[in-house]
Amino acid sequence: MEGQIRIREILHAKDCKDVVTQLSATRTANNRTIEVIASSNIFECVKNSETNGAKL
Repeated sequence: MEGQIRIREILHAKDCKDVVTQLSATRTANNRTIEVIASSNIFECVKNSETNGAKL
């Protein structure tokens, strides 16, 4: 995600289209990261519940 958005470019009024493109790319990268983290946590939660005999 680093480098996707540069505050300097926004503050110095870089072309609006470029700024929107960077913001969109950043959002996509953030969403993918969240999906990976969430799916990993869900997997661990289910695994731990099964190991401990807990019901979900």
